[in-house]
Amino acid sequence: MEKLPHTTVDDLGLPDLYVGLYDWVLAHDHLTRRTWLVADGGPEGDLRQARERLAWAVSRIDQRSAEYTAQFSTTTRSGAFAASLGTVSRSHRRAPVVQTSPVFTPVAEIDLSVESASQSLSWHASFSRAAYLGAVQKVKEYIAAGDAYQVNLTQRFDIPLPCDTWELYCILRKINPAPFAAYLHYPELQVLSASPEQFLKVENRKVETRPIKGTRPRGATSLLDRELAQELKGSTKDRAENVMIVDLLRNDLGRVCEIGSVGVTELFELEQYPTVHHLVSTVIGRLPEETDAVDLLRACFPGGSITGAPKIRAMEIIDELEPTERGVYCGAIGYLGHNGCMNTSIVIRTMVVHDGRVYFQVGGGIVADSDPECEYQETLDKAKALVMALQEAREI
Repeated sequence: MEKLPHTTVDDLGLPDLYVGLYDWVLAHDHLTRRTWLVADGGPEGDLRQARERLAWAVSRIDQRSAEYTAQFSTTTRSGAFAASLGTVSRSHRRAPVVQTSPVFTPVAEIDLSVESASQSLSWHASFSRAAYLGAVQKVKEYIAAGDAYQVNLTQRFDIPLPCDTWELYCILRKINPAPFAAYLHYPELQVLSASPEQFLKVENRKVETRPIKGTRPRGATSLLDRELAQELKGSTKDRAENVMIVDLLRNDLGRVCEIGSVGVTELFELEQYPTVHHLVSTVIGRLPEETDAVDLLRACFPGGSITGAPKIRAMEIIDELEPTERGVYCGAIGYLGHNGCMNTSIVIRTMVVHDGRVYFQVGGGIVADSDPECEYQETLDKAKALVMALQEAREI
């Protein structure tokens, strides 16, 4: 792990790390519509204790489901979600497999200028427009001087919390379905994530990371949407950004993976979400017997797609130019299994709720030929789903 100078203001004062140890897990497969309840009886448990723990978990889930159904009308999002859970079935019958995959369609255009959003949502920004443009220009100067090839610069917004955090998360899921969505509830903060980006996955010692670099907004019409997608697919600048981060991650994986196992299986794949198009690549590797998922996490954290290249110098520039610490944003959310498996996301498209306010950050990779105005607009494009969720929540 590298030790870097620490100069950015930590205005929220939140912990850097949360770790939970769980001896039972409720897991739901959205594709097959099957749900598993798994328990191991704790670190000292045997089969009898595991069965007792499983029975306790079933009882608790039945109780909580009944409480939620009674508390919320099924006309509310929380109530409908709770009612859909029903009670836990003790049956082992296989549910029918539904051969469907998510289809993301573009959302309607909304005005996301800072001026209009600040008036409608009363938000505060860590940068003024002029200050962000100036920071982009400063990054370009560092790149021209040879300090870095790419730096991921972000800005933060915050507004008063408009409703219950779970209600807000349900709205966000509806507006922006995402493969790495997560809701974390702690006493001092809540994390509402709609991340599309996989960070590190380990399964049977096979490693996979899928960096996102390259973004365009969804179009208001089918024709415009296709044109924007093709523009992104053919963009020399965006492809160069993507390759830089792919090379960085190949290097990170190479620090712990078997020699010769690191490779690229997908390059510049187009993925579509409700508000944006993304370019995504896939880098793979294999862990040797003497290393594990924690070694991999240590070698690769934080993700290259949200820092820049070279990583250490990019992080120093970020620390200099961004007014506040990122906190949870651009970190990772995930799990480690008893069998050595791991899956984590990059914490982007995410709200953090603390002391009655909602905080979220958006940014993009700055390279030598970046246009400051375009980079600023890209941050607003990425904020669109979050802003729409907040606007809808305010109307509840």
